[in-house]
Amino acid sequence: MPEAPDLEAYAAYIRRHLAGQKVVEAKALIPPVVKTGGELVPSLIGRALTDASRLGKQLRLDFGDGPVLLLHPMISGRLLHVPRETPRRPRTALVLAFADDTELRLWDERLLSRVHIYPDASALAQPPGQAPDALDPALTPESLWQRLQNQGGRLKALITSEKLVSGIGNAYADEVLFAAGLSPFRPARDLTFDEAARLLAAMRHVLQQSAATVLQRMEREGLPEEEFRDHLQVHRRGGQPCPRCGETIAEVLSGGRVTSYCPRCQP
Repeated sequence: MPEAPDLEAYAAYIRRHLAGQKVVEAKALIPPVVKTGGELVPSLIGRALTDASRLGKQLRLDFGDGPVLLLHPMISGRLLHVPRETPRRPRTALVLAFADDTELRLWDERLLSRVHIYPDASALAQPPGQAPDALDPALTPESLWQRLQNQGGRLKALITSEKLVSGIGNAYADEVLFAAGLSPFRPARDLTFDEAARLLAAMRHVLQQSAATVLQRMEREGLPEEEFRDHLQVHRRGGQPCPRCGETIAEVLSGGRVTSYCPRCQP
């Protein structure tokens, strides 16, 4: 599933390649994927895409002072940016064609993606109780530590639940905790203030550095059909030596998710 670095890179790529381009065709080829505002799809035609950004685990596309499109790719949704004449794959759910003769397509083999379209930015309400974004500058060590004290459960499970921060999923939770030197199984309430500060610093470093790495590959190779993950240090590297200390990276499978960590670096 795309996480914060992937979506930050998608947004940057779209800003570079499509900002200012007018939509000449907009179609929901599989209408049930559009959960909100399906009737607004035609209103995108004739409007220029003015901005792309990330909102938690969603990609946000703005069209001036008009419609706002939110896309949550979920597990199987993938974006393709291709010449308009490229044949559309089966299960292409949404298509935006632009004046430069390219198309931005949402392709989803399992049709799990969720698209919401709002008439303008004022209609875009933040879900009640949504956790602050992991890269929000307003998130401080003090506020993160306080949030940890108010939450139960183990650290990785809390991070991926998005009750602590939003934007981090299974893969990057492993990377952040490795960078912070914290066990994924540590009770969240047990973290000291200094450990909370270390966790926040690790979030920002890992997510920002990874977003830059992913964007570089998108520019070289195009938008990926599978997330770029080979730059990760521990996630899904069980049995390999830890890049920091040489200890064998451990893996635990629980609930269909892999947790990868270094037993020595993350006691």
